[in-house]
Amino acid sequence: MIQVTRPISIGDKIRIARMLRKMSQIELARQTGLSQFIISFIETNRALPTDEQLIRIREALAWTPEMDEIIERLAALPAQQ
Repeated sequence: MIQVTRPISIGDKIRIARMLRKMSQIELARQTGLSQFIISFIETNRALPTDEQLIRIREALAWTPEMDEIIERLAALPAQQ
């Protein structure tokens, strides 16, 4: 059987990274200077972050290359029902 996985979106990656850091959207918004509304729209793929927003989000989440690997692994897991 061939398993095809779709690439994980940047919004999904941000949501997973934020959850790994046990941070609320409100806390991430506070640390980045963005609104919780914008964070929500990015995480739900209704908006793409600008380069500046993405830098601020990655800094607030202390994003590392290891986090990218963990996020990719988590995204590949089957959805729980």
